Amino acid sequence: MGYKFVKTDDGSVGLFDDEVNDIYHSSSGAYKEALDKFIIPSQINRFKNSKCRVLDICYGIGYNTKALINYSAQNNLNIDFEIDALEMNEELIQISPFIKLQKNSEIENETDKFILNSILKCQKIDLYKIKSIINKNKNFLTFYKPNFENILQNHGYNYGVLDKINAFLHNIYYHYKSIRYKIPQKTYNLNKTTLKWHVGDARKSILELTNKYDLIFHDGFMASKQPTLWTKEFLTIICRLLNNNSGVIVSYSTASPFRKTLIDNGLCVGKYYIEKINSTVASYNENLVKYKLQGFESDLLYTKAGIPYSDDNLSNSCEMILQARNIALNNSNLESTSQFYKRNGKKHGEC
Repeated sequence: MGYKFVKTDDGSVGLFDDEVNDIYHSSSGAYKEALDKFIIPSQINRFKNSKCRVLDICYGIGYNTKALINYSAQNNLNIDFEIDALEMNEELIQISPFIKLQKNSEIENETDKFILNSILKCQKIDLYKIKSIINKNKNFLTFYKPNFENILQNHGYNYGVLDKINAFLHNIYYHYKSIRYKIPQKTYNLNKTTLKWHVGDARKSILELTNKYDLIFHDGFMASKQPTLWTKEFLTIICRLLNNNSGVIVSYSTASPFRKTLIDNGLCVGKYYIEKINSTVASYNENLVKYKLQGFESDLLYTKAGIPYSDDNLSNSCEMILQARNIALNNSNLESTSQFYKRNGKKHGEC
């Protein structure tokens, strides 16, 4: 499985997945996307000086989790997080501490150290995999060198040329691992924060979870490319894991099948709109959904657009799921999406 580094507009680093043929983050900014589409809509400030249980679906290289912890630290929220993260590819988890956020602040350094130490405690880190991913992206790193070099220098490492990347990885690994080498710096207390990864098919991993979550981030690839995590069966399980009073599901997706399935499970569904970025926010507690879907956006869900994806046994391939939905669309008597847009005097895709 191959990954390519991609520079996003806010200066942060994203990854492109060759197999799925899609980028893990918006080209407008990986870190900005995590804040605007997930952290801010989750209304994290309400957990100040308390505990917050989080489910991060499709952890990837960790932007949502790291942005969450950083936001809490930077705003002195003093939140104790219990985080369960679902991810198919273990190498992405392992490389996540080496992928930096938009800025190289002391708090972000602490977050990276926390994540890497958590990986080390699980004894799940393979430097050869990390080296392989980075070495395959030398052209990008050469292009990105000004920021990349500053990141390394801020960590206190002697970085001369890109060819020394293997030495850098060796040094950073043992720097974090060693309890004897400490750099005095402002730190954020992460002692009470826990982070546990569940590696493998999220459809299987989620069946092992028994907690009720205050925040659920759903950050899977779009359903048209990877529908396995957007089916009514998988989403129904997510809804059951949501805390009835404090729980909020947040996703970048505004797709009608996703929103309609959440409604069918009894959730109040709305949106969060900031700087032309639209997220979906859903909760059993309607007071936590400030901008509820109404009018055109709500009515759209009851056309063919809202027909869900289905995966009865949580084991079907993407092709099977897409084919089944196409059959359901063809057999449905609901108003077509195009007719609905035309009747409302809008172009397809407008809201």
